[in-house]
Amino acid sequence: MRLVTRTALGATLVGGLTAAILPVLASADEGAEPSAPRTQRVSTAADGTEADGPSRDAVVSRDGTLAVFTSEATNLVPGDTNGAADIFVKHLKGTGDGDSATGGAVERISVEGRTASSPVLSADGRYVAFETEDGEDDRRVHVHDRKTGKTERISTEGVGHDVQSWSPAISADGGSVAFVGTPPPDDKEAWVYVTDRAAGTTKALKHARPDWQPRSISQLTLSDDGGTLAYQYNHFNGPRADCCDVFTRKLTDEKPTQLDAESTSDQQKGRDSTRPAITADGGSVVFQSGDDGLVPDDGDKAVNVFVGAMGAELKRVPGRHSEDSTFSGSPVPSPDGKRLLYTGHGTSPTYLMDVDSDEAARPVTPDAEGNYVETRAGALSDGAAAVAYTSPDAIAEDDGNEAWDVYVAHTG
Repeated sequence: MRLVTRTALGATLVGGLTAAILPVLASADEGAEPSAPRTQRVSTAADGTEADGPSRDAVVSRDGTLAVFTSEATNLVPGDTNGAADIFVKHLKGTGDGDSATGGAVERISVEGRTASSPVLSADGRYVAFETEDGEDDRRVHVHDRKTGKTERISTEGVGHDVQSWSPAISADGGSVAFVGTPPPDDKEAWVYVTDRAAGTTKALKHARPDWQPRSISQLTLSDDGGTLAYQYNHFNGPRADCCDVFTRKLTDEKPTQLDAESTSDQQKGRDSTRPAITADGGSVVFQSGDDGLVPDDGDKAVNVFVGAMGAELKRVPGRHSEDSTFSGSPVPSPDGKRLLYTGHGTSPTYLMDVDSDEAARPVTPDAEGNYVETRAGALSDGAAAVAYTSPDAIAEDDGNEAWDVYVAHTG
């Protein structure tokens, strides 16, 4: 799920074969139920050496065996001398037995002369789509085939104009890549593009402005079949109360559908709807909003997660981690949409909950002492068995790099 862009080639894969991913000895808080998950720091070299630079953009494969992330580190694989952020794939070994993990080969994916970021993964983990930039604001989306080792820039030749591209998303089979891109010459609208890699064709979708003010699209996600999009629509000069909205759109639709359109709120600030993410089947979109008029009886005056779909009523999903707060933000759905990863207010751990139950949310991001610290939710595997996230805190016992790292928590 998610989007793409492109340019020069040159992917390098390096495998480290022997040593371990550093485990985190995560003991549960007193009385915690269930026990704290077993957590691994994955932004390390194959021999366990910690990264000498920050890592971000945490992704985990559907089967929980791969972690993908962006890192500025130079020591995760031998020969990384390009001085730029690259994409890394970490093989998660020994994930089912206690607190120890062995193995952990590392692959590096890079494009010569460009920094890389925003990786997204096909359902089987074979294809990695990501964004690159040349240092002069030229942004392009690429796709890397982990089986063949080849990296290709997504072509938009059939569109009729040069399209810079960013914010990639990818279908389950890796055949379709969606991305936000530059408009045609003299056009001021916001555009999304979807490329069929096998056919070599690109579909261009315009989101027409409701007025003269400039708009942009971000946070693009894509359903497994490549047929439905969800994204954030931003007002460059929008009102303080509402600068961003959430839309979904089938590739066959003439117009997108706004999911946060029906509001009864008279709030003067904080009504933004942001961070949309589509479920694998394209049937639902989760997003966060501070708008208290999207559903009846929303009186908590807090940002909440909402679940929406075309032609269906919005469902509000308040946080269930504290008696004192119902704040829920930065939502990440499991592929089937039944589980939800979210963060609380301010400096917060990441929580996991069942969308359709009333059970309390479970914190899944403890540090080495069992405390729950600042994190950014990343991705969920099938069944939410593996949770990927990033944190600036020393979650691993031997964390000494004082940088953001990527972690995977095993919740089973």
